[in-house]
Amino acid sequence: MCRFTEDEFVNGCLRLGITSVETMKQSIPNLLKSVQGASFTPFYHWTYKFALDVESGQRTLPADLAISLWKLVFYQNCPPILDRWLDFLQQNTSIKGISKDTWDMFLIFVNQIGEDLKSYNDAEAWPSLLDDFVESQLALADNI
Repeated sequence: MCRFTEDEFVNGCLRLGITSVETMKQSIPNLLKSVQGASFTPFYHWTYKFALDVESGQRTLPADLAISLWKLVFYQNCPPILDRWLDFLQQNTSIKGISKDTWDMFLIFVNQIGEDLKSYNDAEAWPSLLDDFVESQLALADNI
């Protein structure tokens, strides 16, 4: 669960040419660039798997961990709807976990659905949590 073994860490650093804390600091901008563009989607999907505690049989990410990961993976390119999504998750304490399907579909959601949610079609096969989110956002918009 969000852990590298010592061997993974050391070997990863060696592959990246990191030999000291200073070279690690210097490599961060390039590492951030390496997960942008076409590389972002595989990185995004990997993040979910990396965060799961498979040794304990965990199949969904705890909501608080998923929220932290969304903040992290979207740090540089934050979708306009992200804050509203995270607020929705935090306000709904009954949401305990985020499934892989919801995690994966959220990336598609932010890339296809505009911030105003007008292109959202509830007849499409979105996870129910995204349906609930859109419903709550449209209800809020109606009350304004």
